[in-house]
Amino acid sequence: MAFSVALSAPERQQIQQWVASHGTPHQVALRCRIVLATVDGQSGVASPRSRKRKK
Repeated sequence: MAFSVALSAPERQQIQQWVASHGTPHQVALRCRIVLATVDGQSGVASPRSRKRKK
């Protein structure tokens, strides 16, 4: 199933802030990374894992 996700600039900025914040719960930050990866055209399920390995 193909779908598209679009974020406005303020929405993207807010999600990036949540990912960067040390106070954001782990599961919320993970979901934010999935959303950002999906918007960037990556597979939502694999991208957070692949980003971890690249570091």
